[in-house]
Amino acid sequence: MRDRETYEWGSGAGSCPNRNAQGEPVGRDNKYCVDRIRKDGDRSSNEYMVVSPHILAGFLPQYDRARNDLIAMYRDDRQKAHYRLEDGSVVLWRYSYDHPQWKAGSIQAVDFSTMLFGLAALEENLGMAFFNQYNNYYRN
Repeated sequence: MRDRETYEWGSGAGSCPNRNAQGEPVGRDNKYCVDRIRKDGDRSSNEYMVVSPHILAGFLPQYDRARNDLIAMYRDDRQKAHYRLEDGSVVLWRYSYDHPQWKAGSIQAVDFSTMLFGLAALEENLGMAFFNQYNNYYRN
């Protein structure tokens, strides 16, 4: 891949670019894709090279590098993941690595829920013990 940074990962289900006849992305929320983090040389698993900081945040409790990757994405001078709110605040946003002019028009539940559970599972918030205690997934 050209100049992709090591922290540009976190793909999954959600909006992705729709392409016109020339192959360029058009509009904002055009299409729904279910992608996976791609392996080098395999574009079939993430055709649009979509990166989702929200999905990346879901890995916070289990993957130590995720926090630094999110910070690096926020500090990246290219600002591909930046979305500026009306009050001037910046939040991290789903984007296409190949087509940086495209950004998702909204946060979908599949992104948002992953991020919320990842943040909640951090020890300084609810922690993993909360989820182990208040679900019956492991109970007979």
